[in-house]
Amino acid sequence: MLFSCYRDGTLLLEGKDGQKPARFFLTPQDQFPWEDFIKKMLVAWQLGDYSDLPREFQPQKRIPPFVTDGLLSETLPNQLKVLATLRQQGYFPALCNKGQ
Repeated sequence: MLFSCYRDGTLLLEGKDGQKPARFFLTPQDQFPWEDFIKKMLVAWQLGDYSDLPREFQPQKRIPPFVTDGLLSETLPNQLKVLATLRQQGYFPALCNKGQ
């Protein structure tokens, strides 16, 4: 599960092996399943239940319907650009520097 995102592109993930949780970092060079995460995020946005989303992707205001309706029809690079644009427009909290 994506736990947190940072300004430098690093991601903090949380995983469980059936016994105990662990947290680990992915750098921008590592592979992250953005396609799966974006699908899960869209469902959460539509349901209004953000409990499974990291703080960095919990909307601060309502995401426009044209975004939620059309995001999956875009290519992954365009989907990531849309998310960055939404963040710049104040729909999501600002990203922190790692260690803050």
